[in-house]
Amino acid sequence: MPETVFVLISRAVVVSNGQILLCQAHNESHAFLPGGHIEHNESARDALQRELMEELHTHSTIGEFIAAVEHTFNYGMRHYHELNLVFKADLPDLSVGNNPTSYEQQVGFYWQPIGQLDRVNFQPSPLVDIIRNYIKGQSWERFVSTIGYDP
Repeated sequence: MPETVFVLISRAVVVSNGQILLCQAHNESHAFLPGGHIEHNESARDALQRELMEELHTHSTIGEFIAAVEHTFNYGMRHYHELNLVFKADLPDLSVGNNPTSYEQQVGFYWQPIGQLDRVNFQPSPLVDIIRNYIKGQSWERFVSTIGYDP
């Protein structure tokens, strides 16, 4: 029976001039928000600041909590069950027009027009609507799960 891995992740919504910063692992077809694993005895905000510093070598200001998204998927011989805690983040040293340099070998970063999020394989997919509604100042779900999710 495959092993199930439970993961707690802190993710950043970084928006500038109608573009959102996305991350993509090399040799993978899906994109996701920057961020990473929360370590033992580390707050979600502290983890996000640490991850952004490790990945992009830039300072960040972590803002409001946006949503929590439960997501499951299979990778290799493992089942993953993750909880993504999503926050607004400002990275003043980054600018649209130049894709940031990644300091993590396995991933790259790029800017994507917010209106074209549906043109990439963005995961977890419920975040597309959450991000669009958040940016428009409209109401959005604070907790969504891909378990049984049917867009």
